[in-house]
Amino acid sequence: MINELKLRNRSEQTIKSYVDCVYGLAKRYMRDPAELSVEEIRDYLRHLAGERKLSPNTVNVAFNAIVFRKRHKTDPLHRTRGLR
Repeated sequence: MINELKLRNRSEQTIKSYVDCVYGLAKRYMRDPAELSVEEIRDYLRHLAGERKLSPNTVNVAFNAIVFRKRHKTDPLHRTRGLR
């Protein structure tokens, strides 16, 4: 995922944000986000907006990160944490 984002010339902050979002989703459901159903993803986004009270912009970043991960499933999830 990180390599794909770098190929698209994303900033280090964007990469960090995407990785953190995908990691949070994987941690909540204990599996790769690419394997989650649409309803599970919607539930997670509702969780971010409702329970965690994150801003709409932050929830939008999470949505984009999840979409990116589902479209570009190239690296195993455990390798995406290598940014830190």
